[in-house]
Amino acid sequence: MPTPVSLTERTTKPFSCSLLTAIRVPLLSKGDVIGTFHLISRHPNAYGEREREILEQVAAQIAAAMENSRLFIQVKEHEAELERAYKELKEAQDYMVRSERLRALGEMAGGVAHDFNNILAIILGRAQLALEDQEGDKVMKSVRVIEQTALDAAKTVRRLQDFAGVRASSAFEAVNLNQLIEGALEMVESRRVKLEETEGVRIEIGTELNEVAPVAGDAAELREALVNIIFNAMDAMPEGGRITVKSEQENGLVVLSVSDTGVGIPEEIKGKLFDPFFTTRAPAGNGLGLSVTYGIVKRHGGSIEVESTQGKGATFYIRLPVADGVEARSRPERKPPTIKRATILLADDDPEVSEILGLMLQQLGHRVTVVTSGEEALSAFEKGDYGLVITDLGMPDISGRDVARAVKEMKPEMPVMLITGWGVQFDPEEMPDIDGVIEKPFSRDALLAQIAELLPTRKRGKRG
Repeated sequence: MPTPVSLTERTTKPFSCSLLTAIRVPLLSKGDVIGTFHLISRHPNAYGEREREILEQVAAQIAAAMENSRLFIQVKEHEAELERAYKELKEAQDYMVRSERLRALGEMAGGVAHDFNNILAIILGRAQLALEDQEGDKVMKSVRVIEQTALDAAKTVRRLQDFAGVRASSAFEAVNLNQLIEGALEMVESRRVKLEETEGVRIEIGTELNEVAPVAGDAAELREALVNIIFNAMDAMPEGGRITVKSEQENGLVVLSVSDTGVGIPEEIKGKLFDPFFTTRAPAGNGLGLSVTYGIVKRHGGSIEVESTQGKGATFYIRLPVADGVEARSRPERKPPTIKRATILLADDDPEVSEILGLMLQQLGHRVTVVTSGEEALSAFEKGDYGLVITDLGMPDISGRDVARAVKEMKPEMPVMLITGWGVQFDPEEMPDIDGVIEKPFSRDALLAQIAELLPTRKRGKRG
């Protein structure tokens, strides 16, 4: 029978014209042979029982060491798997936290925007009423500043609503990017000067503008995206430096690039630059600038990428498709439409908003009944004879949608206009009871234009 593997083997064989002695001991781990340990001598019968016992003890130690090494490698591999799993879990958790924060911010932004729009409606309405009544140049100038400030604030609120996802995108127009760049540089100039005068940080901004085709987009949004990138470049140059803004065209794309000579971007954070709330400037930064920029560029069918070497600055590239069949929006002077004077039922739970809107309507020649709840509106409509119903969307007892539905059930031909501070967050086709929508804060001209669409035009008669 063959010698069992668990036993030590001793052999005597010729080697290089002389005899030698060999002893082989198995390396055992949990009953399995994982190797063998050999000793060879040039002398015959060099190993006896004593040497065999010593060798078996050494072999046992070697086998134990090998088994421990194998277990150690397994533990390290398992540890590496756990680290990878922990990293993936941490990234997933961070993503969920950012998503939740973004959702919460979106909800908060929507509510704040609604309340702020109500306030702006009062400011803008009062300013425009004052413009109609005042004649003094000094007062007129001050009121016009108030009016323009309210309109600018309304645009800011609409961008907040865009971020919150409660307002539909506006129609695109043909945008001249070179003009847009010049406008953006005017907007960042005050910050550049402040850095130089208060912190001694000198930043030079230059341009390399080539002739490019117009792109289809919203000029205000694209300008905001560019301003965010320039501000980001300024933050990357704590010791000062130079920013270069370029425009060029390649194939069917217009390329806008912003280069800086700042500290550069580490490779490990490049993939996080456009994540909401990611910032390297905590607590000074909120981590939303580049995220908002990314969203704007994507809404315009474009792409944004960054190239950077740490210590050698960074370049952001925005690529936008050339405008196809989109014309620049013209704003010709229009004569105010002549509309039929009507008796209007106005419902808004904010007494100051309803007051200013009522004054505007009266100034336009209409008779107005003002109520502050949906229930009052329906009661007044049943008793009165009206040519138009204007209702706020959000009221505590009965919503504007339900008011519109009830009015149409009583008198299907009655035009109903909805006013809202929530932004255009629904498809009018899904609300057949609504004939027109106007967003707060509304200007006098916008209100006039919307009413003109809903009421019959008054015919001008000949005087005899």
